[in-house]
Amino acid sequence: MEQDKSYDRAMNMALRLLSIRARSVKEIRTKLTDKGVDGAVLEKVIEKLLDLNYLDEAEFAGQWTRHLAFNLLYGNRRIEASLREKGIPDEIIRKAISDNREELGEKAALRRVLNKKIKGLEAGNLDRKQRARLARMLAGRGFSTSLIYEVLRNTQEDNE
Repeated sequence: MEQDKSYDRAMNMALRLLSIRARSVKEIRTKLTDKGVDGAVLEKVIEKLLDLNYLDEAEFAGQWTRHLAFNLLYGNRRIEASLREKGIPDEIIRKAISDNREELGEKAALRRVLNKKIKGLEAGNLDRKQRARLARMLAGRGFSTSLIYEVLRNTQEDNE
């Protein structure tokens, strides 16, 4: 009886979390553990959610990657780190990134961010300090250094 109550309570908590947004198994496990759900009940809830397809690592990775790549314009490194933090396996991460990058490539995303940041300025007129600041910001968004400098160099050459 007590086991059923704690299972129902844990299941309701998990469903509430999933109603807000899709989550990974690791996220659900962490949230429920933080709320005091014991191991056996926790595993039973996760198993049930997996059976119902409410938890699907590949689907979650695809949605999360799309959000980070299209809405926030993050680079692949930042997306990969975010998914890894959420407990997604590497092969699923690689597939999610490659699937989403077919529509908006990483270089195109970097150019969009760059254009937003230098809006109203001529890219060719940026001094060394401004370019360094832009490069640090872009690196923080998860773009590789080589890609950043390639795009910055091309942007500067286009405006000369």
